[in-house]
Amino acid sequence: MKTKKIILFIVFVLGVLGLLLMTSFINRNACEYAHSNIEYIKSQTEKALIADDFEMSKYYVYKALNGIEKSRLNFVDCGCEGTIESLEKTLFYLKEATKAESFEASKKSLHIALESTTIGIKVLKTFGEEFSSSYGNDMLVLNTKDAIDQQNSFLMPQGGTLRQHVHNCFSVLRLP
Repeated sequence: MKTKKIILFIVFVLGVLGLLLMTSFINRNACEYAHSNIEYIKSQTEKALIADDFEMSKYYVYKALNGIEKSRLNFVDCGCEGTIESLEKTLFYLKEATKAESFEASKKSLHIALESTTIGIKVLKTFGEEFSSSYGNDMLVLNTKDAIDQQNSFLMPQGGTLRQHVHNCFSVLRLP
């Protein structure tokens, strides 16, 4: 009976370790998370703009502010400076919207915040197209002969041709 419990415990521990190992190798792209978060911030800002009363508008603004604060590390990990600047501007104007005395004054700040968020989305999209790779490196090569031709590289000669190539290089140098 005691050995069955020990074996069951060992199997459980191995299962947990296996699960941790499998999930630790998943490639998570910070820019994808950042894009999802900035879309959420935009949707909450839009809801604040079309809200029926000032209190509901503030509720959605606070949700957008909370989204910015919770996703700040994703934007830093992504590395898109333009989006981070846009988000800081959005943060400022969302805070201004919460401090506003009237619903109309709040809407002016919300419009600027929404515009800034939209700019941030466009900048992040452009950044993602130019700098991110879902393969973990900057270049994916399927046909190495074409890649070598495009990089103006050459293959190392094999056997006798290598000796001849080295001999030709030294004979060109001709030391005094």
